[in-house]
Amino acid sequence: MRILFFIFLLSSLGQLALGQEISPANKPVLYLIPGQGADARLYNRFAITGYDTVRLQWLEPKKKETMAEFAARMAEGIDTTRPVILVGVSLGGMVSAEISRIIPVEAIVFISSAKRRQELPFKYQILRLLPFHRLFGGNVYIKSTPYARRIVEPESWSESCFYDAMIAAKTPCFMEWTVNMIANWERKELPEVPYFHLHGLKDGTLPHENIYQNQTVKKGGHMMVYSKPEAVYKPVQNWLDRFCEDQGY
Repeated sequence: MRILFFIFLLSSLGQLALGQEISPANKPVLYLIPGQGADARLYNRFAITGYDTVRLQWLEPKKKETMAEFAARMAEGIDTTRPVILVGVSLGGMVSAEISRIIPVEAIVFISSAKRRQELPFKYQILRLLPFHRLFGGNVYIKSTPYARRIVEPESWSESCFYDAMIAAKTPCFMEWTVNMIANWERKELPEVPYFHLHGLKDGTLPHENIYQNQTVKKGGHMMVYSKPEAVYKPVQNWLDRFCEDQGY
């Protein structure tokens, strides 16, 4: 027993030395899902403390796969032996909403995202009826996204190399079929689990006028989880702490 205790103590001290937070075993694990044009690096400045976090990597979508079908495959990477809270940016939030229908989820944190198709901008409603996006291959989206982002999301200029690196890592298949997923997203209902939605008032990709949100960030754009980290992680931290306290975690 003394040996086991000594090993546990050394492990705990090692975690503290590395600056890692030691969370109670029964506390929810945060699963972080990035946006369509991003990857796990998007959360590099998401300084949430007191929770174990797992950054989910995107899977390659299958041809004509729906958002619900894609979410079912993404859910296979989540350990449900501990309580789960999903954190999703943009497409990551939409996928989170679908995952919550498949596995037990305590809550969802939406950042710069949409919870149902009615919150998507009008262009996606058009693409559903007139699928012009199917005329272009995924390479077109990869090459054009950096230029479009600089116009639609002016705040992204300061870290454009970082965002460009993430979009360049995408495959044409991923970009083509995720655009199709969003355009044909069927969900009309709000999530049935508790949620917190943080949205920027300067979001040019998913304009806030369409969104029913809990809290806004005055100068936040679509990439604010990285470009304005304190304005994002602090309200998220506060909401998570209150929620977990209310739930007895």
